Amino acid sequence: MTAWLERHEKIERHAAVIHWRQQDHELGPESQKCLGPPRAHAQKVKMAQNPSVKATSFNVLAEHYWHH
Repeated sequence: MTAWLERHEKIERHAAVIHWRQQDHELGPESQKCLGPPRAHAQKVKMAQNPSVKATSFNVLAEHYWHH
């Protein structure tokens, strides 16, 4: 589950970079000189101290969150 979450976050960051580059491209070549490269954000993982669901398998959790 943590590997899936890491991959999902990387995909989201990649999509944000693509979106940023597309916006930068639409503004024209003069704006590209002013803007710098995207900055990496510090990665933080927040976890609940107490689980909301006890004694469940990763497969059940993955299926539940994948479809919602």
